[in-house]
Amino acid sequence: MEPSPAQRAARDRIAAQLAQAGFALPGSLIVRAYACGKPGCRCHADPPRLHGPYAEWTRKIGGKTITRRLTPRQLAEYQPLFDNAKKLRALLSELQDLTLQIIETGSTREPPAPAEPEPAAPENVGEARLTCGQPSSQTPFAQANPKREDHTARISLAREADCNPVIAGFDSRARLHGP
Repeated sequence: MEPSPAQRAARDRIAAQLAQAGFALPGSLIVRAYACGKPGCRCHADPPRLHGPYAEWTRKIGGKTITRRLTPRQLAEYQPLFDNAKKLRALLSELQDLTLQIIETGSTREPPAPAEPEPAAPENVGEARLTCGQPSSQTPFAQANPKREDHTARISLAREADCNPVIAGFDSRARLHGP
């Protein structure tokens, strides 16, 4: 997965352009014209003369879409910030495409070096798995030195706690993997 000299040069060019980029606004800018709800308005005539155009800035804040109408002065002030954001998105897309190209060509050259062997499971891990009543899809780790104490009460309580977060003050992980 080693990039070629041309790919390194392309990466360096993209990085230099990213370093020169100015401030940017998130979201998108749309200029729209509307028809209102009044039946006798000019926007419903033949031919219609719509209201606007209005510049609208739409973005996500906390998972909610927020739209803000901009005045002509705000539009003139914010336009370079929207242009910078568009340029940044294009550069990022170009960098991602270059990375995909490097990965795809690198995977055909030679197989990757073998991964390090997985570390052994801790000695205090038992074979019981908490699955909230569902069969476990993973094979359990073998326990080298099993403990001889009875954990059935803790495990059933832990199952309840994992399946029902309402059980107050019980941390199943702390109790099961504790001292």
